[in-house]
Amino acid sequence: MKRSTHAWIAIRAIALLEEQNVSPGLVNLLKPFASQASIGAWIPDINEACRSGFLTMNHVFQNLPYNGYNKSRFKCSKSKLVDRLVGCPAIKEYLNQDKLLGSDWWNTPYKAEAKPGQHIPNRIMGLATMLEDLIPLGNDDIACQMGKPCKALADMDKKAKTSPLQLAYYFFMMSHYIADACMPCHCDGRDNVSRTGDGTDLHTGMEKAWEKTLSSEFKDKNLLGMKTKADKLLTKSRDMDLNHSLQFKLTIKKLRDGRDAWLEGVDSCRAFFAMASIIAPYTKYPYDFTKNSKKVLFTEIFPKSKEEEFKKVSGVILHDAVYNTAMIWNHVWQKAST
Repeated sequence: MKRSTHAWIAIRAIALLEEQNVSPGLVNLLKPFASQASIGAWIPDINEACRSGFLTMNHVFQNLPYNGYNKSRFKCSKSKLVDRLVGCPAIKEYLNQDKLLGSDWWNTPYKAEAKPGQHIPNRIMGLATMLEDLIPLGNDDIACQMGKPCKALADMDKKAKTSPLQLAYYFFMMSHYIADACMPCHCDGRDNVSRTGDGTDLHTGMEKAWEKTLSSEFKDKNLLGMKTKADKLLTKSRDMDLNHSLQFKLTIKKLRDGRDAWLEGVDSCRAFFAMASIIAPYTKYPYDFTKNSKKVLFTEIFPKSKEEEFKKVSGVILHDAVYNTAMIWNHVWQKAST
């Protein structure tokens, strides 16, 4: 996803928490810095700032059929995946309605090969764990929003305490990776499907189309110049729902026992890999591709005659990117502040 889309997702997640009155303390801390999402939610895509590993691998979890050791571990039926995912309400409905992927597909083991630490679920979990430690170290502005401030740290040097702006930046960074876990091309190991290029490819074509739907308030020039006040910015973020027929009807859920941000990230990537295998049918674009396979074009998958299908797919992706961001943010805040 591109810069304005990532910023909108983070800002819309604040708005979703606000309208559902979930984690009001977190909303109070993030809302004044909503415009900073243009930077915070974009940091993961800045080469110079990404020094812990190869940039691309931090943003993908590319599934492919697996036939190695303990392969049964990597099987997951549709019903099991849908049941164990706490978030992702839109993709769950999309997959339940799908008729293309049959039992043979769902009974196949799939695995994402990635270097340790360099994939989406690890990035989400790393930031979640860090935030759970930084929130109790918060300054007075953070402490007054917490249900249970950490009184044992009263003697800590105030200059060392976490500020609301620092907190906002880390939450916005996490939103980037949560959104990437909802982008089908980031979850598919087929190089010809996931590859970016000159803008005609499927991956870039989808992301460019989303950028065009956003109003000027979410462009970096406006956000960096703080030309729109926070309340208006949240209202504008809700106005963008109409462009993709988004309806946030489901109450933000709490992660049940045994689930964490890592598991949600892994299963989100599996679900959106399934979407990738539907929109770029695996029967036409097989998994046993070669590196010189011709890249899949955006217009090949979504010609003008399939504009409504693209709008439907986009609605699923963007809905769950926002919903999952709000859900994981709420999980982290509740765990650390109460």
